Amino acid sequence: MINTNHHNFEQPDFLLAEIPVKNGSLQDDRIWVYCNKTFSLIEFILHDDFPELKLVGTQAVFTYIDFDEYREQWIGVYIQNNCALVGVDQKVNLQEAWDFLENYFRWEEQEVDLD
Repeated sequence: MINTNHHNFEQPDFLLAEIPVKNGSLQDDRIWVYCNKTFSLIEFILHDDFPELKLVGTQAVFTYIDFDEYREQWIGVYIQNNCALVGVDQKVNLQEAWDFLENYFRWEEQEVDLD
């Protein structure tokens, strides 16, 4: 039995998921955000790469502006949406998931791309 009295093991609100082993296919750039509080999965798609893509379901368009002022249009769409089951507004949840992903992108630009 694990003694958790000395550790604070909180679950994160959001988890980032992507395909770990890249093979050069279009699948390589797919990215998802899972929300623990709503048990929902959201895929974020770089709209610039798929301008003709038609998606079904609750979605929103977001803009990411990188440190070089380059603008990217992203679409967030629910793959699994359980917001109603837990009483959370799905548009608010979608925005929070984007905020999480945008913060990850900023961290990645600062930390990872400097190497």
